This record gives sequence, structure tokens and C-alpha cells, in this order.
Amino acid sequence: MQKFTDFLLSLVSPLKMARFRTMSVLIAIIIFLLSVQIIYFPFKEAILRQGPVFEQDYTLIPLKDLPDDEEVNQFAERLKDMGCAIDKDKRLVCDGLEDGELVEETFVFHHEETGYTKKLHFFIDYYIEEEPQLDLNKGFESKDYPYVENEEDYFVVLTPAGIYYQAFTMLDEDEMKDPVKHGDHELIGARISVPYAIYKEFSLTIDEPEAYGYQIGPYLARKIVEGILDNYVSSSILNIFWIMFLMPLIFIFMFWLVFKRTGRLKYFKEYYNIAAISSIAPLLLTFVAAWFLPAVINWYIFIFAVYYIYVLYRINNAPDAAEKSLI
Repeated sequence: MQKFTDFLLSLVSPLKMARFRTMSVLIAIIIFLLSVQIIYFPFKEAILRQGPVFEQDYTLIPLKDLPDDEEVNQFAERLKDMGCAIDKDKRLVCDGLEDGELVEETFVFHHEETGYTKKLHFFIDYYIEEEPQLDLNKGFESKDYPYVENEEDYFVVLTPAGIYYQAFTMLDEDEMKDPVKHGDHELIGARISVPYAIYKEFSLTIDEPEAYGYQIGPYLARKIVEGILDNYVSSSILNIFWIMFLMPLIFIFMFWLVFKRTGRLKYFKEYYNIAAISSIAPLLLTFVAAWFLPAVINWYIFIFAVYYIYVLYRINNAPDAAEKSLI
């Protein structure tokens, strides 16, 4: 029991921590890499919990609040007949469409809550060997869909590869200088492309489209939000790797240059090993806090740096510091 207690103390007490200075660098590297994985879990969960919040975003209103009317339900019947769903290769296959066919439908409705008219332009650009008919690299531009007072244009395009969604039109240089505003929202084209590869399932068929066709809109909104969240999760791992692995390396190198001539620790390996052990306490604190406050990850490096300086100060200025090595 005493040995276990001493081991725990050695993870937080600078003088006892000194025993780890000669351990294998591989162990230190593993500690830093594990810290990336450990922090990733609460950060990922925090992002995924934001799904309902994203679904309420202003730019998704035309999908989320697509009216339950005859026009929408009739279009849902058409979609059901097309039989569009992704196959095992994560490609959209529509049994009722021909190669090169373009399906287009526009839904217009007045949104009472915002007070503006929403125009949702829906496309299926279905191509296998043919070329796509829509240029999604340019997007939908204002010259083709000029602004009409109190109206907003939204676009959703299904291709064999993925979903393209665009809120508002893409503006030219002059329009960007003074964009139209509806309330607090500038009508500047914003778009996202989501590959079907991220989905476990994707299908436009509805069991009772004549009654529930309006659910196509909320369904697509959820799928688009899944794509947004997947993009955030993917980019977050790079951000976490930078914060938890690369930035500490920069600090370690700086402190090694500053203290190596005057302190008891002389070699870069010693500074790196001590840093790895020093990171455990800040890591555990950040791990707990990240479940409730994901932004705490941005403070980790400052907490680590302050604690690491304190540890180095105590070790480098204590002649009786522990010198027992793990090896």
C-alpha cells in the first residue's frame, strides 16, 4: 500500500517526480499520445450533443419547418417512386431515374416566426456515366437567383456522391460590400457538402408519403447536421493533437534551452520525461471539465505550462530531490 501511495505522490509531487527523468522516452511519448485519445472522448461527445442546437440554426429553417401540405406530400410520393437510397458502396442509387436526369422542385412558404418567405430549391442531379448538370463548385449565384425583397433562397442538391446544401446565394464582389440583411442575418451564401460515406443509412423513401411527406425536410436537416458534426469531430482530433502533443513539445524545448545550464536536469530527455509525468494532473482535470465545458481544452496548454514550470523549479533547485529512476 505504501508503494502505491508513493507512486501516486510521484505523479503530483515535483521532488518525487524526479525519479522519472531517466525512464524510456517511449513511455513519455505514449503518455502524450494517450492524452490525445483521452481528451478526444469528452470533446467528441460534447460536439455530438450539439446536434439539436445545430438543427435550430437559422439557415436550416426551410428544411426543418417544411410545411405539411399537399405539394410537399405529392413530391414525397415522387421521391418514393424514384427509390433513392445509398447502396453498400455509399453511392446514391435511384431506381426510378435515368443516368443524366435532373429532378428539380421549388417549395415556397411564408415563415411566420421570422416573417420572411422561404424558397427551397430541391435538386437531384443523378449521373453515373454522364456529366453532372449543376456546377456545385460555383454554387448558386445571385445573378441566377436575384434577390427579391423579404425572400430567402436555399438550395439542397442530392448527387450520387453526397448532399450539397447552400443557404442564400453566392454574392459577387460588389454585393459582398453591402449584403442584404434580414434581422441579424446577412444573406451571404454559406454551403456545406456531406459525403454519404459518413452515414450508416440514407433513404428518401417514406412509408406513407401522402401523410408524412413533410418529414423529408427535417430528415435532410438531421443528415446535414450529422455532416457538420462529423466535420467538427474530424477537425477536433487535429486540434487536440496540436494542443496535447505538439505544443507541449515546443514548451519543453524552450524550457530545456533556458534551464539546462543552471538546473539539475541537463538533457532534453529528462525535460521531456518530466513533462510527460507533469501532464497527467492537468490532463485529468481537463478530462473531467471537458464533459461539461468543452472550451476548457483551450486552457490546457496554459495550465500545463504553469504547472510544468513549477515542477522544473522545484526539481532544479532542490539538491535533495528524488533521484530514483524507473529503469
